[in-house]
Amino acid sequence: MFSVRSAYRLGIESALSALSTGQSSSAPNGDRQVWNIIWKANVPQKLRIFAWKAVTNSLDVRTNLNRRITSVVPVSVTCGCGKEDIHHALVSCTLDVALRHGMRDWWNLPAESAFRDIGDEWFLDLLINVAAVDRSRIIFLLWRVWHHRNNIVHGDGKASVAASVPYLKNYFETFISCTRPVLDVKGKSAFLQVPQPDPEGPLISKWAAPAEHSVKANVDAGWDAKTGRGGLGVVIRDHHGRVILSEWKHIPYCSSVEEAEILACLEGMKHLSNVPCDKGIVESDCLRVAYLHLKSGPCQ
Repeated sequence: MFSVRSAYRLGIESALSALSTGQSSSAPNGDRQVWNIIWKANVPQKLRIFAWKAVTNSLDVRTNLNRRITSVVPVSVTCGCGKEDIHHALVSCTLDVALRHGMRDWWNLPAESAFRDIGDEWFLDLLINVAAVDRSRIIFLLWRVWHHRNNIVHGDGKASVAASVPYLKNYFETFISCTRPVLDVKGKSAFLQVPQPDPEGPLISKWAAPAEHSVKANVDAGWDAKTGRGGLGVVIRDHHGRVILSEWKHIPYCSSVEEAEILACLEGMKHLSNVPCDKGIVESDCLRVAYLHLKSGPCQ
């Protein structure tokens, strides 16, 4: 039966005939090479499903809801600027731009011009014209953008861009490391490579002792985005590795994981001020907090 939908799909197939194997564009199993770009992308299955919905304009953006329910206003609920179609929800909104800008510090994303709206095929065109690793990163990025949008519409609206940057980076790196094939001499592949100890040295760097007559405070923090509650821990050791002080503390409320890490650093500094020593050092595993300290000048 002829329909506007079937005509649209025929147009897509004609435009991308160079990548086509000749089968129907409606086949969701990846038989056509153009759809393999999505269904064989090196991302979790739920991200492939998200990308497929985005490419086929099946996400529940306001313009799509307005076609079915005319009482739904098609204006963007996240920024209030313009109609919320797929491109606006994933690329153009101010929140999208902020997250994309934050990820550029870690990922080599395509130029902003590559994300422009060229029509209904903008997402597919974007994925076709990048390398496989960049394709995976783009799908990860836009999936997280969609999470932020849904958190505003259906959740508490407290998901932060600052927290999503390290989350995306770690999620991507962990997934890639777990899916990377490892071949042994017999040609068999391991499902998951388990790091083996290096006979010439430790695989993971151990705690480094401070100089003599100095002490070091190791601090860490955790944060629950849903409740805003957190916790911090402080351990102070001398140059022999002996524990001078240890503390765990509940944080009733903070706005981000970075704030929790900063509170942990301040708690460590407070305790160091009461320990007699030549020099006190605060050590944190939060790169963003450490960068802020370095930017403001040396403080030990």
